[in-house]
Amino acid sequence: HGGAELPEVMVGDLSVSPVAPAEAPAQYDVNVAIVVDPGNAWRGTLLYATELFDESTIDEFGGRLAAVLEQVTTDPSRAIGDLEVLTSRERTSLAQLPAPTVPAEAGRSLVDLFADVVAVRGGSRAVSAGDSSLTYTELDERSDAIAAGLVAAGVGSGDLVGLATARSVNLVAAIVGVLKVGAAYLPLDTTNPVDRLAYIVGDSGVRVVLNDASTADSELWSHVGEAAVLDVDDLTRANAGVVFTPVPILPAARAYVIYTSGSTGRPKGVEVTHGDVGALMGATRADFEFRPDDVWTMFHSYAFDFSVWELWGPLLSGARLVVVDRELARDIDAFVGLLAAEGVTFLNLTPSAFYQLIDARRRRPDAQLALRYIVFGGEELGFEQVRRWFDENPDDDARLINMYGITETTVHVSFRDIERDVVSRADPSYIGRPLSSLAIHILDDRLQPVPQGVV
Repeated sequence: HGGAELPEVMVGDLSVSPVAPAEAPAQYDVNVAIVVDPGNAWRGTLLYATELFDESTIDEFGGRLAAVLEQVTTDPSRAIGDLEVLTSRERTSLAQLPAPTVPAEAGRSLVDLFADVVAVRGGSRAVSAGDSSLTYTELDERSDAIAAGLVAAGVGSGDLVGLATARSVNLVAAIVGVLKVGAAYLPLDTTNPVDRLAYIVGDSGVRVVLNDASTADSELWSHVGEAAVLDVDDLTRANAGVVFTPVPILPAARAYVIYTSGSTGRPKGVEVTHGDVGALMGATRADFEFRPDDVWTMFHSYAFDFSVWELWGPLLSGARLVVVDRELARDIDAFVGLLAAEGVTFLNLTPSAFYQLIDARRRRPDAQLALRYIVFGGEELGFEQVRRWFDENPDDDARLINMYGITETTVHVSFRDIERDVVSRADPSYIGRPLSSLAIHILDDRLQPVPQGVV
């Protein structure tokens, strides 16, 4: 054990004077002794276990304690939770963090960014689902037909259009079509409880909802009030061949509204703009090698914001999106077969789905996977499971990337490339660094910055 003297500082009219440390009892990690003799100086000592702490850490503890003593004696009425624990050096360091950079994509609409890709990748496959597929040109044309049908139904800029279709190529065309008219889309997953969906429809003020044959029998349609319900396949057929000119769309216009559970359990709608999604994709280009020959999957429900990344990742890089049927997504062994058959290179999974994938991969050793990336989000990642993946798949070249974010911050805010040697040792930094377009600040429950290393 070792001892460290508290630094000598003035605390009001008192000074904290150094004293020689005594031998620290073995049961203590850190023992703080403050001796108060009325009318005289305060004396303090920190006794600490040297196998757990180094001298610089204890010096820092002492400095913080002295600063707290100064604050409470200067202003005894101050709430304990409002006491400053950061040193002046730490505050200066926080103020000098590099400023986020705004990607060029943040200044354009998703419709314009998509049009750029169509111009270059028109003949390439954009989206497939089961036996159906569309090239970028065909996707553009089908979204034009849907946009024309929406305008005929009275939908315009600033409106909100509900989507309650199967996971299909027409789902992707509908999303692009809604955006082309200047409206935003509202995902309505009909596998959710009807009461929840009815609340979302009523709370959002949605004017039009698109469905298809797979959802036509849903109980939801008796709970949508005055909202018009249109069949997306009918819109496509009725307006086939129509060339639609997208309306001017500002980057600050909302692109979608996704309802989360809310802190009280009641769903709450989160609005996200075109520029927000553009910023996400622009910022992550520096972290990922997006390629037009990549194959992505839309594995998750489109009412879960992870799907935004799964959708626009391929569509804005000229790659191909494979829309995974809900039933197939629930059969992890069949999903492994799909990954192999489609040559998927860019896979996005919640950690819980990844753990199932590890088991399924063991059951399907014959499946030849082409994965370049596996990206995690939505849940805390267990690194012991990552270690299991590396141990069981030593020849796999896929890069494992942990990301973190919430619906309000547009899917992802951080990036962490997980290397094999990292998971073999203790490492508390699980979510990594902020994307280049963002800064991350760690605050306490009173929204005050915390010192480096505080969980």
